[in-house]
Amino acid sequence: MCNKTTGSDSWLACEICDGWYHINCVNISEEAYKILQNLETCHWFCTSCNVKMGKVIPTLVKLGDRIEVVDGRVAKLETDVKINNDNLLKMKADMIKRITEIDNKTKHIDEIKCEITEIKNDMRDKATKEEMDKALTVQMEKITEKEKDRPESFADIVKEQLEMQMEQYNESLEHVKTSLDETRAKTLEERDKENRAKNIIIYRAPESKEQRFEERQKEDKTFCLSLIRNGLEMDCEAVEIKRTLRLGKRSEDATSGRPLLVEFNSRAIKNEIMENMNKLRNADDVFKQLSVANDMTQKERQQCKTLVEQAKRKEETEPGNFIYRVRGLPGAMRIVKIQKN
Repeated sequence: MCNKTTGSDSWLACEICDGWYHINCVNISEEAYKILQNLETCHWFCTSCNVKMGKVIPTLVKLGDRIEVVDGRVAKLETDVKINNDNLLKMKADMIKRITEIDNKTKHIDEIKCEITEIKNDMRDKATKEEMDKALTVQMEKITEKEKDRPESFADIVKEQLEMQMEQYNESLEHVKTSLDETRAKTLEERDKENRAKNIIIYRAPESKEQRFEERQKEDKTFCLSLIRNGLEMDCEAVEIKRTLRLGKRSEDATSGRPLLVEFNSRAIKNEIMENMNKLRNADDVFKQLSVANDMTQKERQQCKTLVEQAKRKEETEPGNFIYRVRGLPGAMRIVKIQKN
């Protein structure tokens, strides 16, 4: 990578770009070189990659913190589910206990039937109808007095209590399920964001007519390098482009190229490209016609679409010498008010 001839056979490889450098070219002494060779946990990056790593590492640390928070929430939800299952088992045991009580109540009803039979037998010995009615009234008052403090239907009360507890359990279980779904959706969204964080999408980029896929990819990569170096006036090596991919089905009759997705090896180079997009205004015509955007998740695209529609309505309904545009990074976009020239 140095493109120099030296008398030294000591080289160092950058762990990011895989470039090899003479230790003399990167100002490392033989003593330091020997130390680096003996340290298994030591990592070495070239000057260019070291600058980029300084931007990437804080982002990775933040992402790790967010994943740790999500894992904590999932663990809490799993604990809540276990508690609810334990409560359900307790409810089942309580229900068995109450059914046993109902059986005991049934036995009590049988006792009442026996008392009624005794009343009938006693009434057979009464001489007159008036005495029979009086004896029946007395016996019924006794039974009523015994039963007035008892629930009218113990089975109904048990059933009502069980239904209330089951309803509370179902509500709690539904809440846990909803929380798990929301947490899972947030986790998937964060992973999708991270997978797209190093990507850009170029619209209206000319597309090769070559038949072989490898040749078309090669031309797309060459065009991307030309855009970055000549259109945006940035330093960029070919190894920094991880891959290129045309989005959509290829058509021989297409008048314009399909959107071109470009994935870089680091988020730093992608962010630097987006920061320099204003340079395309003064670039050659082949670059000036391009439109470059972040690779957004489905949720971010929907948010962007909604904001664009709101901006259009503002222009149509609000008077004044202003236009409204959507600006900002994915997930943090907003509508800005710009005065017309």
